[in-house]
Amino acid sequence: MIMSDKKTKTAKAMTGGEMIESRWQSVFLNVKENIMVLDRNWRILTMNHEQQGYTFATTLGRSMLDFVPAGMRPSLKREMTKLLKTGKSFDREVVIAGPDGSTAHYQTNYCPIFDAAGKVKEVAVIARDITTIRQSEIALFNSEKRFRALIENIKEGISISSRERKFIYISPAIKDILGYLPEDLLGKQTFDIYHPEDAPHIKKMVQGVLRGEPGTTARFITRVHHRDGSWRWIELTTCNQLDNPAVKGLVTNFHDITDRVMAETRLVNSERKLKQALNLANMGTWYLDFSEGVAVYSPECCLIYGLNQEDNKHDFESWLSRIHPEDVKGVMEVIKKSESEYSPNQFVARIIRPDGSVRSVSQITNYEFDQKGRAIAAYGIVRDVTDEIASESSLLQEAFNGQEAERKRIAADLHDGLGQYISAIGFANFQLQQQFKNSGAGKSNKAFNQMQKLIQEAGLELKAITHNLSPHHLEQYGLVIAAMDYCKQTARMCGVKINFSSKGIDKRLPSEIEITVYRLIQELLNNVIKHAACRQARVRISLTGGLLRLTVADNGKGFKTESLKRGLGLQNINSRLKPFNGKIEIESKLKQGTTVLITIPL
Repeated sequence: MIMSDKKTKTAKAMTGGEMIESRWQSVFLNVKENIMVLDRNWRILTMNHEQQGYTFATTLGRSMLDFVPAGMRPSLKREMTKLLKTGKSFDREVVIAGPDGSTAHYQTNYCPIFDAAGKVKEVAVIARDITTIRQSEIALFNSEKRFRALIENIKEGISISSRERKFIYISPAIKDILGYLPEDLLGKQTFDIYHPEDAPHIKKMVQGVLRGEPGTTARFITRVHHRDGSWRWIELTTCNQLDNPAVKGLVTNFHDITDRVMAETRLVNSERKLKQALNLANMGTWYLDFSEGVAVYSPECCLIYGLNQEDNKHDFESWLSRIHPEDVKGVMEVIKKSESEYSPNQFVARIIRPDGSVRSVSQITNYEFDQKGRAIAAYGIVRDVTDEIASESSLLQEAFNGQEAERKRIAADLHDGLGQYISAIGFANFQLQQQFKNSGAGKSNKAFNQMQKLIQEAGLELKAITHNLSPHHLEQYGLVIAAMDYCKQTARMCGVKINFSSKGIDKRLPSEIEITVYRLIQELLNNVIKHAACRQARVRISLTGGLLRLTVADNGKGFKTESLKRGLGLQNINSRLKPFNGKIEIESKLKQGTTVLITIPL
């Protein structure tokens, strides 16, 4: 059995069977694909790599179905059950969720392993990570609907060749990739099937691998002859394992990328059409070479940034200087995270054009990395979304205005309908009480008093509900008086001391701002009462330098901000702030309370 700690079995002498087993062990452990062996109950018996954040300890012995989304499990289980019955392998693209919530796409091939009686005893799973391919496809072809996924249901091939570049072993997958059976090529020169124009270049690269240290790897793309007479574009990765006694050869994995190469060729040939489409979509492209330290912008990109086409070369620092100062920190955090995770990124930020105008852009960035994992270049697309954001903000504001109008209607209906009924019931109860008193049934007076008290409490509760739905103090007296009144009311009802203060608000603010801030105070104080377990809270509203600040703080139990979830309440707050370009900052420590700061530029 192949060991997960990657130790190969060595000895001064080996039997033929031991040599074959040892060779397979080394191939198993050195290929870049993820390989697992499952028992008939789909439990993982062994695997060659820890992957997607899972360790050997947290993976071995568990069912493979545990790692795929619930929606995929029924169909995958049916296919796996069919494999056990028929012994026929199958391919499947799956999504694996890591323990941190991240997901990755894998192209998997399920192959049966038979016992001496010809029964399927185990299943080998070969998985190739195609997450980057999927992301690249979306970024590259989202403007052209005719482009489909480039590499689907692809099987990875594996071969071992000698120092003389003769095939020692070829996996059965070569039949699906190039039409050959393994025995057709065993013992033959690998260069015999390479395109004559590509062979000299490939020979130089292979020589570099041979001269390198054990484990030296090279990746290259070449045309390879198909059995039907055609030429296929193949991507190969070769690793020097000549000094490994169990392999004594060059291990190569390969897969067909002809569709991708042809699609890229079509894309290049349609560059003019693509540029026109980008221009119509208000979208530009750019490229940044880190070694040269310069960025090249497309004409559409220059138009978005308000730059001259004649001077379209700019370094990273000059680009960053165009980002709005308030957005620079967030943009840099996105860029650093993307580079550390070797993944594309996307962000929306404001830019300042040379003429002083401010625009909002959406940018998608991808990176190129060298063999040491260092970013050597970046490229991406940028789109002006100023009008979209303005339209979205307008729609949000209309939605909130409609919500407020509905609140007022409900409050009025409650006051004019249910409120009048409660008043009528109270008056009827008072008259009935007087009738009983006049009739001499004084013993029932206590019950009437109790009922009258309940009716009064119901009236007060209804008044509080209608006040929260449509605070008349806000319309009549403005934000400061209404907020102070709400804090007093909340403190009285919940038993929490709430200190309210204001500064710099000497006149009425726009009605949309006042109702937004008032609703934010309601939302935040509601969170304090429900979750903070505090004795005291503080609400402060201030206006200085055209910036409105709302601070809500408590001395409660606090929490770890990294565990903060974007629940419905936080989403609602962000939605209310978006039309006004408002921002929220949350500071909290365990047992030290929480402070929420909201800023809205006026």
